Amino acid sequence: MKLFKYSFLAASLVTLAACSDSSNSVVEVQPKSFDAEGNGYISVGITLPTTTTPGTRANDTFDDGTEDEYAVGDAYLLLFNGAENAAEASATFCGIYPLQTNPFSKHASDQITTESQVTTKIDGQYITQDKLYAYVILNPNGVISGYNASDPSTFTFTTTEGNQAISTATTFGDFSKYTLPASVINNGRGRLFMMTNAALTTKIGGLVGSTPEQGTPYTLATLDMTKIYPTATQAEDNPAGHIDVERVAVKVTVTTDQTALQGHNDVTFSDFAWQLGNTNKTFYNTKQFEKRWLALYAGQTTGYAEGTPLAATIKRFASGATLANDAEHAEAVRTYWGVDPNYDTDIADFSTIFDNPGIAAGNYTFTSGQNAYTTENTLDVAHQSFQNTTYVGISLKFNDGNDFYIIDNYGRSNILQLSKDDGYTGNAQTIKDYFLDVYLANNQEVQDFITGEEGEANPTKKDNIVFKMAQDETTGVATIASIAPAAGLTFTPTLAAALNVQELNNAVTIKYYKGGLSYYDVRIKHFGAGGTTTAEGETGCETPWFANIHDINSVEYVYQKWNNAGTSTGYTVAEQEQNFLGRYGVLRNNWYDIKVDGVREIGDPVPRIPDGTPDDELEKYISVKIHILPWAVRTQRVIL
Repeated sequence: MKLFKYSFLAASLVTLAACSDSSNSVVEVQPKSFDAEGNGYISVGITLPTTTTPGTRANDTFDDGTEDEYAVGDAYLLLFNGAENAAEASATFCGIYPLQTNPFSKHASDQITTESQVTTKIDGQYITQDKLYAYVILNPNGVISGYNASDPSTFTFTTTEGNQAISTATTFGDFSKYTLPASVINNGRGRLFMMTNAALTTKIGGLVGSTPEQGTPYTLATLDMTKIYPTATQAEDNPAGHIDVERVAVKVTVTTDQTALQGHNDVTFSDFAWQLGNTNKTFYNTKQFEKRWLALYAGQTTGYAEGTPLAATIKRFASGATLANDAEHAEAVRTYWGVDPNYDTDIADFSTIFDNPGIAAGNYTFTSGQNAYTTENTLDVAHQSFQNTTYVGISLKFNDGNDFYIIDNYGRSNILQLSKDDGYTGNAQTIKDYFLDVYLANNQEVQDFITGEEGEANPTKKDNIVFKMAQDETTGVATIASIAPAAGLTFTPTLAAALNVQELNNAVTIKYYKGGLSYYDVRIKHFGAGGTTTAEGETGCETPWFANIHDINSVEYVYQKWNNAGTSTGYTVAEQEQNFLGRYGVLRNNWYDIKVDGVREIGDPVPRIPDGTPDDELEKYISVKIHILPWAVRTQRVIL
């Protein structure tokens, strides 16, 4: 896809005038800022989230995505002003200005606008402090209303907390934390993705020896107040600042080459489908980034199951390069984490915060290569468990879509057909065959009954035993309903004892696969994707966990520090955060490109309900690789 830059003069016209605040401090604007009528113009550059200067670290992988993901339907410039040297969170709102969207129009079938310059008149009577900041909302999708061209000092912001009246008393800190519903991330047709100022920092990260912790995170774009002019032409020739935006949406793509998957020789499957689970119902208007993360890096470098963190990714919370090699981006570095509305919250009912907190069997609607868009969902280390983490549910169809059973201790890929007494007409191994030929192979009374008086093999004698099953398709569990002699025959007391239904049901667990469907869940990794660098070009995992963990029934066991003897010496909370924060989660403007590489075993007979199981489980049935693409791309591969 070709990208190009295009400048356009916006037509929003409002008056600019300087005014003093209650403390009588006057904003000093050069006399040339005004015409005879007191009008002034200001121009800003706006850059959509595109591929720019690539970084030097594993998570600096970018992809422009599709044209639809750049479409702009409407745009608003919000101005904030604050005191010199004060935190941007304390800056107060001082005007909203709708912008024309012509600069963002698509001009050819293979071209999209990624950078535009807009010029607008603004009303200066509300600018009462020394610093002027800009905030842009593209494609607000209905959350902005009630603004008035004759009085830009107020508007209505429709949030999940209700309609908020934004006024000159509203600080950016409060405004940035209003939560919005997931329905506004796009307009519902895969277009018009909401975009706001990117959360950036001033120092690169990633590299050993870099000092990202010395940087200053920021979101608002600082405007040069001396570049306010009496004419639009002057303003356009002398932009006052530059704004980089990012989408509020998360993008997920799951793909597989079904013919190339690594299945078992005796197991074939079809009908690959997937769906997202545990997706947030709300998101913060602005990404919430914390400066303290910039000092974190993988403190332990050996003993990992996924290799040693690469030197280029060890300081993972900021990019290894600025956004671009130009003056506007000299101190503009991507940040790679954020706090969401339920980041460290213990939830009693996950249906209150998540859509699909457990994916219904009939809701696997995406096929290989399709894109899904959702809200960000981040979490601290203590909450890295299945019930808190956004995941991909995958379904596959086995046994040509016919019902079957699995008994784990006989092999997760050994398909057992229905009993012929329940209507199976084929020649493959049945559940009845398993119990009579395998489970009860050493019971002489049973074997005598099914082989004949001379002891010769005679499988047809199994027909003298009527073997009926009962299935529960909602739980995926089957039980033996009855075992009885055929008409005219009787069991000896010893044989009846060997074929006792209650004892057999207590001895084994039988899984029932309705329609041959099997389900898998893949927790989406943010900093946990990849592995060590290989000939296949895989990138280093930035938060690997440990190979010698055997008991993972609690989070305490997952994130332990192990010595050479294999004993846990224990991580402090601070050490857990340093090594593992961000291992799981999905972040806005990141594209999680999940490649399913293979299937190791047949999965679960019904979709799992998310629970407190730690995200790092030893038992895996699917193999994935996650690539994260602006869009920052995170690719994950799995074997099912």
